[in-house]
Amino acid sequence: MKQSRSAGSPRGGRSGGARSPRGGRNGRTSLPQSRNSGKTTRRHHTTQYQRASKRMRAVYRRRRIVVGTAALAVICFVVAVVAHVPGWLSGAGDAVSAAGHPSLSRTAASKPRALTAAERAVAALGKLDGNADVSTEGFTLSDDDRAALDQAVATVTSAGYGVSVTMVDMTTYRALAVHGGDARYSASAIKGPYILALAATGTVDLDAVAQSSDSDPTGVGADGKPVSSGDGDTTGATAAASGEDESAIASDMTLTSTGAGVNQLIAQTVTVSDNSSFAALHRTYGSGSFAAWATRAHVGADVTSGAYLDISSTDMARMWTMGYGYLFHGDATLAVRGSKPATSDAARQWLAGEFTDTLNSSIHNALGGSDGYAVYTKAGWIDDGDYKALNDAGIVTTGSGDYVIAVMTDAVGQYDLVAGLVSALDGIHSSAMAK
Repeated sequence: MKQSRSAGSPRGGRSGGARSPRGGRNGRTSLPQSRNSGKTTRRHHTTQYQRASKRMRAVYRRRRIVVGTAALAVICFVVAVVAHVPGWLSGAGDAVSAAGHPSLSRTAASKPRALTAAERAVAALGKLDGNADVSTEGFTLSDDDRAALDQAVATVTSAGYGVSVTMVDMTTYRALAVHGGDARYSASAIKGPYILALAATGTVDLDAVAQSSDSDPTGVGADGKPVSSGDGDTTGATAAASGEDESAIASDMTLTSTGAGVNQLIAQTVTVSDNSSFAALHRTYGSGSFAAWATRAHVGADVTSGAYLDISSTDMARMWTMGYGYLFHGDATLAVRGSKPATSDAARQWLAGEFTDTLNSSIHNALGGSDGYAVYTKAGWIDDGDYKALNDAGIVTTGSGDYVIAVMTDAVGQYDLVAGLVSALDGIHSSAMAK
């Protein structure tokens, strides 16, 4: 009797046993099919692995490309930054050196400088309407002050003279102008701003000049003759070249080669308005530094057009405003031609003193003797054909506040008339413009 095969044998018959791995009811376990299925599965797994490997390699390649690109970008950025660092360091170093700070800071290099009192006053003057009969900035005239102003101006105009006036307070920055944009002949009133420009720009070494012995300004002028009347003639510093001028220029070089020589020229130009001394200075130093200084003050007149100018009272006030900043606050932001304008207090006090009692100053005549007042002015006057002027401009310091004033008229010889106008203007300053 043959032994029957078990249901689990490879060749088992139909026994109703368990399903084959493929789910059939065949009694056989279909091992050959299982092997084939395993091969298929292994091939399938291999294919999946190969595909996954390809995908991973592609991902890695993309990552390497991205990383390489990013690294290249970083390198380029660093190179660009390093290339510009010296400029930053230089600019910041200059700013720090100027400010006196020991550490380097880009913020210090870019931080805007605060405006000086003079610059703020110049800005206020720039807001005045030069075409208006009367213009104010920062305040409104009361009815009483307007009436006082109109009466004071009418006193001059009713006598047949023209007048222009500009004032600005150096603390409140309130400004006032009467026909402030009208250009008038400066006569010798321009000498004051010219001297201030030479000092403020460092064109002359004011320390050396001030420390030199001060010659008597009432003596002889630069031409060896008694000082002139300061009538603001139209030649002087701008006469055509000639043998006489060449001799004068040679004399100028001798006079301006020493501090004592420049001291004498400045003193005579300012205190007694000596035309020859002014001419010597103008021939020596020209108008370049004066023009740079005037531009800083936003002066509209062309100060290079001659030694004496047609200029408005507002432009004259602008220049005296910058002069105030230099004389009393030591503003040292005006260097030209590589000069160093910073000067000692003593030198600036010397120069200010030269302006305290100048010849024919209507402002000094009106206010110079008042308690608590000090004036620093330079007048100009002329009566020569079509050239007629009686002008005065400068600085007034008072207990109620300092201010700059410029008065320009053609009221030749009418000193008391102009002094009365100045007194009325001072009253308006005290009541409406001071702090």
